[in-house]
Amino acid sequence: MLRQFDAPVLAHDTHPDESWAASQHIPLATREDVLRQADVLCLHLPYDKTLHHIIGKAELALMKPGSYLVNTSAAADRRDGALRSASLRHLAGAATDVFENEPYDGPLRTLDNMIVTPHIGSYARAARIKMEQDAVENLVNALNRR
Repeated sequence: MLRQFDAPVLAHDTHPDESWAASQHIPLATREDVLRQADVLCLHLPYDKTLHHIIGKAELALMKPGSYLVNTSAAADRRDGALRSASLRHLAGAATDVFENEPYDGPLRTLDNMIVTPHIGSYARAARIKMEQDAVENLVNALNRR
């Protein structure tokens, strides 16, 4: 979608599919390079123990002054202290839909440059349909194993 605005896109993937990235004309980079170069950093990662807290205070400190963070990822460091200290220091803004403890009722709600939503990112129609299909498939697979 960003190509319509002639915006450059740079990506990091913990398990890169280089042929897919090349076919989409998306250059892959190290995590540190993405952090240093991104004007808008979007995190879209599934939760996995190896990714737990993949973005924390040190990583946020690498981001450019005036940059933005959009976090829909269960893997990022969702402790509000890391994000609060970074956003107060040099981020232009941040939006997050997931937290370490939910429902969230912490100090990020008071920051002018924060958008905080109550874990509703998966409420998109396509996401809900996929979740329902996966749930039924998991149930059928479990029943077939009896």
